[in-house]
Amino acid sequence: MSGLRDAPSVSYPVGRSRFWATVLTALALAVVLTGAWMASTVPPEAWLPLAGAGLAWMAWAARSERQQPTGLLRFSGSTGRGGTWRWALDGTDEGLALQAVEAAVDLQNRMLLRLKGSSGVPAWVWVERVDAPVDWLALRRAVTSDRPG
Repeated sequence: MSGLRDAPSVSYPVGRSRFWATVLTALALAVVLTGAWMASTVPPEAWLPLAGAGLAWMAWAARSERQQPTGLLRFSGSTGRGGTWRWALDGTDEGLALQAVEAAVDLQNRMLLRLKGSSGVPAWVWVERVDAPVDWLALRRAVTSDRPG
């Protein structure tokens, strides 16, 4: 267990997530297929409002997927608990200090991370093992070591 708590320093690239794009595409396909089924079986006054909501959701999903933040997530580790996180949008500057980085979803080869900055408004980013396989375990240890308790 001590190996999880002794997280090394790591820099990890964050880019547009192929996984998240696939999830949104699958959901959009489900919306289209459901709409087609409803159009063939239900009167228009029942399905037209739902079709509008489905189109609005698909527009939001496409926009949010295109606007995923990209940059470099850095953890400066220390022996034992603790360390500091920084988020550099362009990957070259020093970056913004983060209060915490938490795994909201951990699928072993990809994680949805919640980045908590000083503004209090969290940013959400997907990180995937395929983007930097050599540094993946170090990133996972850093996220785990920073967990309270």
